[in-house]
Amino acid sequence: MSYDYNGLVSQITSSRRLAAEGGEEKINHLQQAVDSFSDLSAKCPMTPLLWMQYSADTAELLEELTQDSAGAMETRLQILELALAEFPGSAILHVHYLQLLSNEDKIRSEEHTSELQ
Repeated sequence: MSYDYNGLVSQITSSRRLAAEGGEEKINHLQQAVDSFSDLSAKCPMTPLLWMQYSADTAELLEELTQDSAGAMETRLQILELALAEFPGSAILHVHYLQLLSNEDKIRSEEHTSELQ
């Protein structure tokens, strides 16, 4: 199977940059980035950093579409779990995953505390 790795990564970078600028087309640019990540991952193994970006962009897209930050975070963590299965020795993936998990626990704890008051 032939593909242009540099072209796909360039397309991801461009879509992410345009999404970061915001505006009316933010969701479309995020969708293009996520689609490009999906296409790339189907053709070759992605690096740990690409997995991290993929999880972040997917979560951001889901949050924009559904306004459900808890669901978006759950999806982000699940994508990172797939990355950890592919790169079990990647320290940066483990640290990133644990930081997100810790942040999610803190948010849940704060929400629970505010509900009690």
